Amino acid sequence: MNEATHTLAAILVHLDTREAEITTQATTAREAIEQLTARLTDLDQQLEHVRITRKTLTELPEPAPPGTPHRTQDPPEHPVYEQILTALAAAGRPMRAREVCDAIDMPTTATNINNVRSKLKRLTGRDLTIEVEQGLYTQVHA
Repeated sequence: MNEATHTLAAILVHLDTREAEITTQATTAREAIEQLTARLTDLDQQLEHVRITRKTLTELPEPAPPGTPHRTQDPPEHPVYEQILTALAAAGRPMRAREVCDAIDMPTTATNINNVRSKLKRLTGRDLTIEVEQGLYTQVHA
């Protein structure tokens, strides 16, 4: 072997060593990029969840201040509903359908009691009365 071959061989060995070093560094960089990409994807997803939560919360209606009536709807268009609400307000305590019949001067027949009970349930569905226990109704307090 002459000096040129030896020098060429040394250069090739040096190039092989340098290529291996660069390959190792590139592999390490690719792994870091994969980890950062996964982390970025996770952060983007968390950010989207925060944005959705913010949007959902800002679209909720403001709660009524304390002391305001919780009426979501008006009573049905029949005078007996107003009579029932007036009787509950005047009593100031929970009442049963039979007691409401007495309070609005309606005969306490089974039919009338059932009709008043049905109307009380309808008022409860409209958030105008509350069934505090089964069959016992009161007005929604302001």
